[in-house]
Amino acid sequence: MIVETVPQACTEHELVSVIDRFEWHMRNVPGVQSVVGLPTAARLLTAGWNEGSLKWRVLPRDPSMLAQAVTYIDTSTGLLNSDCSVMPVLIFTADHKAETIERIVAAVKNFRAENETEDLKFRLATGNVGVMAATNEAVAAAQFPILLGVFGAVIVLCLITFRSVRATACIILPLGLVSLLAYA
Repeated sequence: MIVETVPQACTEHELVSVIDRFEWHMRNVPGVQSVVGLPTAARLLTAGWNEGSLKWRVLPRDPSMLAQAVTYIDTSTGLLNSDCSVMPVLIFTADHKAETIERIVAAVKNFRAENETEDLKFRLATGNVGVMAATNEAVAAAQFPILLGVFGAVIVLCLITFRSVRATACIILPLGLVSLLAYA
């Protein structure tokens, strides 16, 4: 996931807290092993600046304290860009099964529909799981038109080759049954 927002958004509590809620939302989706983003790191650094106390493992509301928490997070970590207008959220899955990926994408889309604003945009399709999700959606959308085209070509070629509707039916019916059982 990539969260696009306004420049210097990592010091605005309202925006960072929405990303934090997104992380929490995704952690509770079955199939998600862990989630890492800028709010998680900011929480840990805030606690670290306060002697590691667990009660300080929160997102500071004060912009200067939030800036202190994210100052030491380098752009090479992949958690933010140089002007803090793009903040990736890394979602690690338990497996790469199609059902898991569909569940995660649906959860992202539901959260996005409820929480996206003009200043905060949630974008899909980064990393391996994002590419797999896009591939699965493209294959699902194209498989039946392609199947109809293949069957149409086989019917035409059988009619041309055997010049018999019965022979074509004898070839197409078992082929159709096998295809139907394979999809089942």
